[in-house]
This record gives sequence, structure tokens and C-alpha cells, in this order.
Amino acid sequence: MLDFLLEFFEAHPELKTNNFIVSGESYAGHYAPAVANRVYRAKELGEGEPINLKGVAIGNGLTMPGIQFGA
Repeated sequence: MLDFLLEFFEAHPELKTNNFIVSGESYAGHYAPAVANRVYRAKELGEGEPINLKGVAIGNGLTMPGIQFGA
């Protein structure tokens, strides 16, 4: 996903300064935080052009099914 985002912002430089928010619902409770964390780490490590990550939004996220739905 990071490679896609870096290529996307390279192809659309006019969007580079916009705020970037990773959002989703349901199963995004698993992948949205992981994507945001990777974007954040890439900025810290100087991997590619920094992405202006501003937040993560998850609606009705599935994060821990065993706890959320019981056994």
C-alpha cells in the first residue's frame, strides 16, 4: 500500500500538501491502523516523499473478533 501511495502522490503532485486520512469500516479495523502506521514509519525513516498523514477513522471496526463477538 505504501508503494501505491508514493506512486499516487508522485503522479498527482498537486495533492501532496493535502491532509491524508486513512478511513474505513468493518474489517478496516484490521488494515487501516496498519496502513497508517506504515505511512507514519516511512516518514520517520525517510522512505520516499513524506505523506501528510493526519489521522485514522474507523467506523464499526472489527478489531478483535473473539472479544467483540464472544466464543
